[in-house]
Amino acid sequence: MIKALLLAVWVSAVSLGAVYGVFIMQIKEAEKRKEGEPSGIEYVKPEEISVPMIIRGKVAGYVIAQFVFTADSGLLKKLSVPPDYFFNNEAFNVVYESKVIDFTRIKKQNLPKVAIKIKKNINKRMESNIVRDVLIQQLKYIPKASVRSK
Repeated sequence: MIKALLLAVWVSAVSLGAVYGVFIMQIKEAEKRKEGEPSGIEYVKPEEISVPMIIRGKVAGYVIAQFVFTADSGLLKKLSVPPDYFFNNEAFNVVYESKVIDFTRIKKQNLPKVAIKIKKNINKRMESNIVRDVLIQQLKYIPKASVRSK
């Protein structure tokens, strides 16, 4: 009788120990995954920007641009300031100072260069690789003659 009781206690202790061990291992695996892997990609759509194009000291027209960028959602959550403001600033600067694209005579092959330059500039400014890709949703040039003035 006592042998059966001791056997039951021993089997229960081994079973509880095994369950506890598996539980601890699962927790450690989950922590490793959180640290090592990105938590997912998130699409961020900042506000549309309007950039004046100045040629020979005069406003020749405006570039209206809407971008979307992808970023690691884990990094976005850690930021204290939304990256939209910095992104729009960098996008404005790249379009405004662009020597890559003449927006009055735009060519197909030049647009990827703008997206790559914006990505490099924002990642440098944020001091991390937060922006993974920049997508151009809308990009149009409006000559000054087409703009209504009040």
